Amino acid sequence: MDFLTANVCVAIALAIGTPLVVVSGALSDGIGRRPLIVTGLLLAAALYIHIYMGVARATAAHNYVAVTALFLAQLVLVVLVYGPNAAFLVELFPARLRYTSLSLPYPIGTGILGGFVPLISLSLVSYTGNRQHLPRPDLSHRDRTSKNAVTSWIGQTRPKSTS
Repeated sequence: MDFLTANVCVAIALAIGTPLVVVSGALSDGIGRRPLIVTGLLLAAALYIHIYMGVARATAAHNYVAVTALFLAQLVLVVLVYGPNAAFLVELFPARLRYTSLSLPYPIGTGILGGFVPLISLSLVSYTGNRQHLPRPDLSHRDRTSKNAVTSWIGQTRPKSTS
């Protein structure tokens, strides 16, 4: 897939999926933050590899509608976690700590560390010379992470209404 086509597929998926962040946040107000976040994490752990394999097959077949749909599916999984994330993080800390505990580490983690992911990925492709043989995810680690996420949130309920 050429650079322009890839960007068009991503742009269409983002245009459709970005408003879902607000929908996901509103949904988390009704059903709770944890169920939505856990659902997104579990679905992502179970489906991301299959989504990437589907993107590879759809790209080989020049089916760019399928590529866009798979990008959108990936975005929906991200939205399930990211939509309630801001409110979830704010609820973790008392008001006097929120500025220090959220305003510094969150932008560093998402902006700086997350922003270097494309550079690191392109560097790995450049170094290895083959994008097909990049390090594969350790599926047993993925399963342990999902199990830990679920077991750590069992028995916790959504915050009580303050009104």
